[in-house]
Amino acid sequence: MNESLPTMGPTTGSTPDRAVDGRTVDGRTGEPTLAENAGHRADPATIATSASTRSGLPVLPPLMALIEILVLIVLPGALDYFWTGFPSLSETQPHFFWLPVLLLSLQYGTVSGLVAAGVAIVISALLGWPDQEVGENHFNYLLRIWAQPVLWLTAALVLGQFRMRQIEQKQELARQVAELSIQRTAISDYATNLRNRCEALEREIAGRREPKVRSILATLTRLNAGGAQAPSALGDCLDLALGPCAASVYVRENDRFRLTVAHGSAASRQEQLSDDAPLVRAVVREGRAVSVLNPGDEAIFAGDGLAAVPVFSVKDGRIFGLLKLDAVRAAEFDDGTPACLAAIAGQIAPLLESGGIAGLSRVAGVAPSVPAIASPSRQRFWRQLKWQRPALRTSKPHAKTLAGE
Repeated sequence: MNESLPTMGPTTGSTPDRAVDGRTVDGRTGEPTLAENAGHRADPATIATSASTRSGLPVLPPLMALIEILVLIVLPGALDYFWTGFPSLSETQPHFFWLPVLLLSLQYGTVSGLVAAGVAIVISALLGWPDQEVGENHFNYLLRIWAQPVLWLTAALVLGQFRMRQIEQKQELARQVAELSIQRTAISDYATNLRNRCEALEREIAGRREPKVRSILATLTRLNAGGAQAPSALGDCLDLALGPCAASVYVRENDRFRLTVAHGSAASRQEQLSDDAPLVRAVVREGRAVSVLNPGDEAIFAGDGLAAVPVFSVKDGRIFGLLKLDAVRAAEFDDGTPACLAAIAGQIAPLLESGGIAGLSRVAGVAPSVPAIASPSRQRFWRQLKWQRPALRTSKPHAKTLAGE
């Protein structure tokens, strides 16, 4: 049986979403919709920070590194070049330029260290290299004057790589923090909007129940009035309480139970029930409500009906009839259905005793939404139903085969 399932989308009669300041908001709560919050869940500053952390390692040295190069390398070199009283940088041991090269390499990484080493080499060349000693060959002289510049470049390259690795790890941690912040904000927004949506749906569902209760009360008033409108009022009451359904009312006549009122259309509806029928024995003699959801009760129906309750006399309390549910939508059938039928049976008991519901009345317009029940397949199905009872009670869609396929 094809059964339409409820959805979480907008329902008929609900207020549509509207646009406010270029954003889509819910028509009932005024809150931004989930789709809208998906694009506005993160702060722009956070997104900008996250984008900057994904840019990778810097190629050029930072501005502060250039300032330190000017202060620690260029300025002392200029003082040594123009001021004769300033100590000679080339005569200090270790060389003065070791300090800025190591400092910038460990603080800013390889790029800044190599720039500092390059500037130090240029300044050293401008200040002049030491003179070649007597008897010193050309190879030893070049090795002596270029040993420290080469060591500057090597130190900047090696130590700078360690610092670059630390900077990369720091940026990765910052990127993860920014990404987690965005995810946390998104989850918080989704949770807030989901809570608002659930509250709106609860209010909407609560608002739907009141008109249904008022309709049932009005129908019961018509039913209690009796007369020719009583059978149709009974059918309307069943439809309001259980949804479109098929039901039968049987009243005792001598040793049989005759069909007095038939609502809806059912594939197999008996005109009368014998006094020794399993359904009559269970409902009338034992005085209990039966349902195919109860283990052992499915065999009582033999594929003809889903639930049945006794009709008690208001005068002496004896059972003189029964109300049987023949077919109903799967979503409306659960463990509480027999109690609903019992309440309706209590309302029609005085009318049945006084003859307020006379004759056989079949209410039209219900058969298309309540499919017929095939007895053989139902018998086989209900024999296996008792093993699936916990699933049927916890999830109503499992009962969708109750009203046919």
